[in-house]
Amino acid sequence: MLVTITVVLLLLVVLIATDTDFPVGLGAPIGLALGALLLIPQRRLLSELNLTAAEGRAILEAERLRRNGVADLPPQARAQRETVRGRIWMAVGLISIVIFVVAARYFFSKAGQTVEEDAPTDVWFGVSFFAGFAALCLAPGALWQAKNHREAARAFERLGVEPAE
Repeated sequence: MLVTITVVLLLLVVLIATDTDFPVGLGAPIGLALGALLLIPQRRLLSELNLTAAEGRAILEAERLRRNGVADLPPQARAQRETVRGRIWMAVGLISIVIFVVAARYFFSKAGQTVEEDAPTDVWFGVSFFAGFAALCLAPGALWQAKNHREAARAFERLGVEPAE
């Protein structure tokens, strides 16, 4: 990773020093290539261990839960924990939706209007754009996380209800 970052920085310095325009059309392919290069060590390790990416993620998650002490909690406590997390994500998602609606309404009500040349700048117009964009990006992910935590809570509740053998 350090080598990649160093190469990118050196490339940027050379482009700036030579006053060369960065080829915008190559930005995404270069980013994808850099990402693939950075993933080579992880893919090699997974292939050496004969694991899929999903199995590797599951092992890492189980180890993280074990180290945090969450894995030792009874199913009912874990269900409660997931329920709280789901509610938090649901609140974040709903608040994001409200922010998006308010920001979009303000932005689109002001967009396209003629402004006097010496009129003061409407700071809220810019704020509404960035707040609306951020809320639009955040809301779906937050609602998806809420759904995932709710499903996990239900799974732990089912584990806690079933009789032990």
